[in-house]
Parts: sequence; structure tokens; C-alpha cells
Amino acid sequence: MRILNKIKIPDSLTKILNFIAYNRLFLFALIILSCCLYIIKVLVEVALKESDFTFQSFISDHRVFFLVLIVILLLFVSFQLICPTKCNQTLSFITTNWIVFSVTVLFLGCLYYNIPPLYTLDDARFNHQQEILKRNYIDFHNDLGTKLLNVRQISAATDEFQKVLNVSKLDQKATNGLFECDVFRLIWNKSTDPEILYMQLNELKNKANKDDALPFIYLGDFAFLHESPLDAIPYYKKAMNITHNESAAAAESLGTIYSQENKPDKAIPYYYIATNISKWNMIYRNNLAYEHYDNGDYGTAIYYYNNTKILDPNYLDLYIGLSNSYRLIGDLKNARENQKQQIDSMENNGTKDLSNNNRNFSGRTNSGKVVDLDTYDLKKYYYYYNIALTYYLSDKDHPVEDHVEKADYYVNQANALQLDQNSKLKVKDIVSFDIKRLQEKRSEYRNETNEFKNKYGIK
Repeated sequence: MRILNKIKIPDSLTKILNFIAYNRLFLFALIILSCCLYIIKVLVEVALKESDFTFQSFISDHRVFFLVLIVILLLFVSFQLICPTKCNQTLSFITTNWIVFSVTVLFLGCLYYNIPPLYTLDDARFNHQQEILKRNYIDFHNDLGTKLLNVRQISAATDEFQKVLNVSKLDQKATNGLFECDVFRLIWNKSTDPEILYMQLNELKNKANKDDALPFIYLGDFAFLHESPLDAIPYYKKAMNITHNESAAAAESLGTIYSQENKPDKAIPYYYIATNISKWNMIYRNNLAYEHYDNGDYGTAIYYYNNTKILDPNYLDLYIGLSNSYRLIGDLKNARENQKQQIDSMENNGTKDLSNNNRNFSGRTNSGKVVDLDTYDLKKYYYYYNIALTYYLSDKDHPVEDHVEKADYYVNQANALQLDQNSKLKVKDIVSFDIKRLQEKRSEYRNETNEFKNKYGIK
């Protein structure tokens, strides 16, 4: 005490202490208000984070628990300062009747939280485990839906997000995922108003997280369809940068654009990226195989086409590049076998309904342009002419009379299809380019391919 008495308190500190003493109630009120504002901030944070927001999820936040304790303590201190006598009487009442007070609080808690009075710890543990399982279920299907969406498996992604909404109707991630699925369908639906669609895409981009590449992929798809493929490149490259080259959809799209521009040195690396990320995607594998075929690397093309064929032997478009590759290396036996398998599968009515067989097939023409065969009958017309061309080529296993008869049969099958003249000419332009490539690679077929062109009206 003597030492404390000798300590001289500065006048400035004395003034501060006096100010606190005279304005203690005001300061306590200010602290309580600050705590309440922070509680509101936590409330908003929890509400934004939790899709199924409830008051229970709010108060379960540990920050709220400690803040409420602080507020109660400050209110008690304020009460003690204002009315010390009443405060003591209140404390005396609580300590005297603590059993009644505890039971009352317990009853009110059970009533508010809708908990039975005989609710056991086992019940609490079971419900807690149920909540954990539900959360894990939601996270699993949301993550799977997002991954499927990023490789353009829209139907499968929709199913995953719908599973989440079946158990949690207000889940924000699943709701956003379904919206993104719907936007994808609108992009590729040619009847959609481009202006409305572009506004939706920009709104999606503005609201997306900075590490979300999907809006840029969608903007690239929009530019690819409604502007030009070259205008889509910056969007796809932006998506690649955001994902650190881990976007299969963006990589595949860039490969497609460079393939159409006849730049295989740029297309092939992007196709490899896409297939390495999405190893079981038949479209990506088929595109990689086609690019090797189009670049003259027929051995590698055959390898990747056969890999694709293992995944789905009913995927019809793969047989075009596969059989053409065999034909270009002089293996007519394997070329015919694969084309016959394609025709047999095509004439099976169930194959037509497969989603992969309803995609466009793109073929190159003598002018260098890429032509889309966008209907199933157009592709059938090409399949028939392609196998007819292979049968028209003679080898030791097929005499001339046999292969000409087979060629006539398949050309007649093609001509039986109800197609207009312009559509037929479009397919014949692709066949003409196939013949030109075959003549350049294998001169022994030059006479027979010229006969084929003259006989069946191919320029």
C-alpha cells in the first residue's frame, strides 16, 4: 500500500478514469449494443452459409454463445450498479428457488425447441448423426453434379441436383446447379432469343464466384453458336486459366475450334487435356481419335477409336474414322467388318435413341470446309455410301463381281432414304474428299475409286 501511495497517477489517466466512472452506464450500454450488432452480423453470415437456415443453426454458432454470455454479464453488472438492492433480492430469490427456476427454464427450452421432456442423449446423438448423414449426402450429390456439369453431362448433372432438392428444397448450390443446367440447354436450343440468353449469361457470370469457370464456358458456347468459333476462344482460355488447365469442357471446345480451323498442332494437345481429365468420356476420346485420323496418323487414330469402341460399341460415329483409317492403311477386311458392325447397329431401332447418336457429325470437303450432318438420316446416307466405297475396292478376299454387287446394294439403301437433293450433295461432297484422300495415300485404288465416282454421281 505504501508503494501504491507513492505512485503518482498522471492527470490525463485520472481524467479518463473519472470519465469512465461518471459514464459507466452509457459505456455498458454501448458495449451491449456493439455485442448485439455483432450478433446480427453473425446471424446474417449463418443465414447466407446455411441453405436450411433455422434459429437453432444460428445459436449453435459458438460466437453467439459467448456473446450472449457477455451481454447477460454486462446487463447484470448494469443492474447491480443501478439497483443494487433489487439485484441482491433477485439473486437471493434465484438461489432459494433454484430447483423451480431450473425446471421452468428446462420446460421453456423443450417447448421452444419442440423437444419431448423425456428426450434422451441417445435421441440427441441419433438426430445429430442423421443431420451429419444428410449433410454428407447433400455435399456428395452437389459435388458430383458440379463435376458432371463441367464435362457437359447435363442430364446426369440435373439428376444429381434434383436428388439434393428432394431432401433439402432450399439448398442454394443445387438450385444454382439446376439453373446452370437449364442455361446450357437454352444455349444449344436454336429457338432461344440470343439477347435474353446473353443477359442471363452475364447475370450468371456476375453472381458466380471468382474461381467458377462455368460462366465463361457458357459465354464461349454462346459466342461459338451466335458469333464465330474464333470469338469463343478468349472465353474458353479464361476458363482454362481459372481452373489451371483442369476444365475438360473448355479444353475440348478449344480442340474443336482448332480442328475446324485445320490446326491439328493446336487441337491435339487440347484434346489430350480433355481426355486426361475425363478419361471415360466417349465424345472426347472420339474427337482425339478423329484429329489423329484427320492429321494422317492412322495407327494412333485406330488405337483411340478402338478404345472408344470398348466403352460403347453402339456409338455409330466412331466407326467412320475407324473404318476409314483401316481403309487408308490398306486393311480392307477390318474396314468392312467395322462398317458392317456400324450398319447392323444403325438398323437396330434402339440405337437411334441413344443421345450420342443424335449429335452432329462433321466431315471435311474438297473445298476445305467442314460440313455438319445434323440429322440421323443424313448420317445414315453417309454410312451407306462409305461402306459401298469400301466394298467397291477389290482385294484377294473379294472378287470384282462380289464387291460391285455389295456396293450397289448399299447405294440403293442410301437412295431409299427420303432426302432432298441438296442434302444428298452435301454428303457426296464428304465422300468425294474421302476418295481424294484415299487416292493420295493409296494409288492402287485410283482406278476403282474413279469408277465409283462416275458410277454413283460423285464429283
